[in-house]
Amino acid sequence: MNYQDYFSVCKRNFKKEFKESNISIDKLGHYIVRPGDKDEYFRTEKEFNNSVKLAADYVNQKIENNTDLFDLSHKNIIKVNNWFDCQSIKDLGLYFSKAVEKHVYGCYTQVEGILIYKSLIGGPKRSSWLWHYDDNVKHQIKIMLYLNDVSDENGAIEFLMDGAGTTKKFKSSRISPSKVDKSFRVFGSTRLPSSFIDSQIVSTVTGPVGSFILFDPNTPHKATNPAKSPTRTCILYNFRPYHLDLKDEKICRKNTKTWSNLGNIKKFNTSTE
Repeated sequence: MNYQDYFSVCKRNFKKEFKESNISIDKLGHYIVRPGDKDEYFRTEKEFNNSVKLAADYVNQKIENNTDLFDLSHKNIIKVNNWFDCQSIKDLGLYFSKAVEKHVYGCYTQVEGILIYKSLIGGPKRSSWLWHYDDNVKHQIKIMLYLNDVSDENGAIEFLMDGAGTTKKFKSSRISPSKVDKSFRVFGSTRLPSSFIDSQIVSTVTGPVGSFILFDPNTPHKATNPAKSPTRTCILYNFRPYHLDLKDEKICRKNTKTWSNLGNIKKFNTSTE
């Protein structure tokens, strides 16, 4: 089944409320929520803030104790690999999942991957630190949660927008799990040329601990190299549509991808068997 047909099945199977909004899947660019915002889609109350604090303490302890870290030779980030014993990270995934089901997808979802990392000062400008889009499946979205205060000096994520404040969404080349059509790549690559970058406005997303950004990974974005400490620490939740209503404890499954089993997270299985 191709991705569009699979998404149609997922929507038909959905038994909960869905109302078209400006963060629905076809409209989403990047959407920012900061603690204290009276947001119509996400309510970040005491329980959420407590989960963020517990998750941050857990991640910081892993980094300080050099525990469960992955790919230690990486020059840009420290990768925290194992999060499965942290209930707060699962609770946050469930919180986000329920919100995106209702306001973004209009179908059930699951967390396909959870990537946790801390930015490093002095890393090279490469890969995600260059302007790009991810060329993920159209129906995949991400939420980046800041685990500390993030400024334009310690590693904030950036997006490109036009003069009207609109974020361009590039069409995915991924048709089905087995079919890719790279003719959809406007510039022949997912790296963006200076001619496009120069016509856009940079949006740097700063915010206190607990801020998060919901975004379509096929919008132009990049990481930034921090100039000072404490550098950005964040959790990146990767979402995909799902054809069944998973039990809460299975939204973040034991085989949810993390750094050591990441593979190709830009595609997913569309079987309903």
